[in-house]
Amino acid sequence: MDRKAVFEEKLRALIKEKGHNGTIFPTSQRDQIITDILRIQSDGPKSARDYNLKNRYGVLKSGEENKLIRLGKNEAIRCIASIEEMFDVINDAHQKIGHGGEKKTFREAQNKWANVTQEACHLFLTFGEECHKKRARKLPKSLFVKPLVSTNLMSRAQVDLINFQTMRDGTLLINPQMAPILTLKIAMHNAH
Repeated sequence: MDRKAVFEEKLRALIKEKGHNGTIFPTSQRDQIITDILRIQSDGPKSARDYNLKNRYGVLKSGEENKLIRLGKNEAIRCIASIEEMFDVINDAHQKIGHGGEKKTFREAQNKWANVTQEACHLFLTFGEECHKKRARKLPKSLFVKPLVSTNLMSRAQVDLINFQTMRDGTLLINPQMAPILTLKIAMHNAH
């Protein structure tokens, strides 16, 4: 199964879990809302549902295609994406911002699409292999710190500093209060 199909399946499960008050619809339900709004615009609202649809949504005619838009207080026209379109919508926003994080992707998608949720963006990013590879934490090349050697007369000291913050202990970092350990080795040489 490709990423888009897996995303769509997980998104449908998420919407089903949320209940009936979600804003992400299948294409068939979105098309039915467009038909209802066109009927309401020509005949007038007849029920409470009609009044709610009239106040919440509008239809934008783009060529031969009707698009469902969300009516809001500001002048921005933001369309409603169906479940089937959601992967492409979030993917376009994610690529437009240069594979940024969840919040940046969400904000970019919200500029054009009214019903993109932060949960949908999070779900999309969990399937982004490129982003996981990019964001994988790189361990330092060497955890061994080269000793500092002093050339003072008749004395030498070696100081090693171990920073445990780069090492993971399960899912948590090791206690930062115990992170730096300082080892001091003093070697006295007598010059004969």
